[in-house]
Amino acid sequence: MARETKKVSIDGSDYIITQLGAVAGRGLSKRFVNAMVPVLRDAVSASVFDAMKKAVAGLPEDAGLEQSVVAMLPVIGPPLLDAVKALPDQLFEELCQVFSENCKVLAGKPATAQPLDVMFDDHFAAQYLAMYGWFIRCLAVNGFLVNLGAAIKSPPVTASTE
Repeated sequence: MARETKKVSIDGSDYIITQLGAVAGRGLSKRFVNAMVPVLRDAVSASVFDAMKKAVAGLPEDAGLEQSVVAMLPVIGPPLLDAVKALPDQLFEELCQVFSENCKVLAGKPATAQPLDVMFDDHFAAQYLAMYGWFIRCLAVNGFLVNLGAAIKSPPVTASTE
């Protein structure tokens, strides 16, 4: 299965996000889910899940995962942003670095695709809300939010003492 590429627009900038390969993504996904589940399990109540269901109810039957995640962002955005704030700094920095290495931004006149990792610092300078929007879209494109949603809904696992 080939890695997918998604074009997304955030605050007037267009990004081409390429999914991480399994080798690059597996450990990051696991660490992300492990860090976020305790934070979000308390924040995401049944009413939030109901609102998420309503948000996707109007989508066409053939709507993809990306459309569903985008439709749910107004509902899950605030608790997700709070969770990102709780994300360990080192993991956040590593995710931003790896995601930016797999992303291009359309910049210049005429707009050409340029690697985001080489212009990240200047591109997002004083644009932290856009940066968080990009970060959340990278999480969605890479399936991290789907894995997180499944983990939040599952009961907590306790270690066996046998």
